[in-house]
Amino acid sequence: MRIEYKKLFKYTFVIYSIIVAIQFLLSSIVRNGLNKELHKLFLKEWYFSDWLINFEGGFVRRGLWGEIILFLYDCFNIDIAHTIIFITRICTLFIIIYTIYFFRKKRLSLILLPNIILFGGFAINNFQLYRRDALMLLIVFLTLSLYNKWDKCKEHKTEYWFLTCLSGIFAILTHEASFFCFVPFMILHCFCNNFSGGYIMKGFKTILFFMPVSIAMICACVFKGNEEIANSIWDSYTPYFNNVYGETIQMGKGVNALTWSTQYAAGFHLTVNYLSPLLFGYIPPLAAWCVIFIMALYLMVNVNNINLFKYEQKDICNTYLASIILIQFISLLPMFTILSCDFGRIFMYWSLTSFFIFYKFEQKEYPIFSSIGRKVHQLFNNRYFSHSSLYILIWAVIMVPFSGFYKAQFTSVIGNIIHFFTSAVKLINDL
Repeated sequence: MRIEYKKLFKYTFVIYSIIVAIQFLLSSIVRNGLNKELHKLFLKEWYFSDWLINFEGGFVRRGLWGEIILFLYDCFNIDIAHTIIFITRICTLFIIIYTIYFFRKKRLSLILLPNIILFGGFAINNFQLYRRDALMLLIVFLTLSLYNKWDKCKEHKTEYWFLTCLSGIFAILTHEASFFCFVPFMILHCFCNNFSGGYIMKGFKTILFFMPVSIAMICACVFKGNEEIANSIWDSYTPYFNNVYGETIQMGKGVNALTWSTQYAAGFHLTVNYLSPLLFGYIPPLAAWCVIFIMALYLMVNVNNINLFKYEQKDICNTYLASIILIQFISLLPMFTILSCDFGRIFMYWSLTSFFIFYKFEQKEYPIFSSIGRKVHQLFNNRYFSHSSLYILIWAVIMVPFSGFYKAQFTSVIGNIIHFFTSAVKLINDL
């Protein structure tokens, strides 16, 4: 009977993945790819407008890719909306394929892919999530890989250091949130494992090593934009708007966010995440988040609790994985508190980077984190928490609010299945 349940669960997983793939293709090609009116709507929203930030009003955070996209339109008349769709779709596909590849390579269960790792971040919004996430994560992966090469090689150290810094700067210029995905871990790894001497000398060497990347992050924080820059950026697209849509378009939310003060942005995100009204009238958001974080940690640490395919194995170094997951959670705390409220995306940053580091880097000891990781692993692997039925239950019902608790959008496996079928019916009716 136990085997039959496992087969049923496996078939459910496969069917669910196929549904996701079909939904992804349909939303890309049929609904979003050719619909100008939808593009015009997206230009007003976060989806596209964040990509339009450029350097027309002076240097500003996230302006690099907007400058590239505007250059392609001015010189080669390549439609801006189509460019954004192409970049995001290709990067998203590559992220999905590469994640499946390194999960198989590390012999990890694929069970979390439809949940908090990939589809949890993309699927809730009908795959209209045209943000920089996939592109940013690919550059983060490249930076971590180059640093790992520097760590292992005995020759060409300077070259790999230069390439690591260059890739890191490129990631930060793509999106400053990338800093929290790779720099804190690399600093800890470098300090603990690469430099000799006392704490002061090791600290000094580590600071020098990461100086270029840190300067790039400081610049992204200092040159955060203002109203004048936002207006200059939006005005630079007036010829495109008139040519393609026959009218000017109201400033998009992504560009308008450049006018936010630091205090306003931090206060807004903190309020939305933890100080909003009680859930269902009696549950404090902070308490709900504590439960969600613990559930997500449990799922990731026990990733091989349920084996779907023959190549997967139970015997992986869960204590090391637990320490990496904790390191990445602490690293991303600014994103989980005052810098973002799109937790569906931040959970994806947390899980994807944790598993990539686990795949790419050899096991090392990290003070405090390694000892806590061992205790977390012991807690989650006692006879109560290690039961497969509990894991499946949490896997199916864990709800990560996509945009904080101020919108009724929750991404769970069950919720996404309902979302896919309802949106599929709507898609068919729209054809």
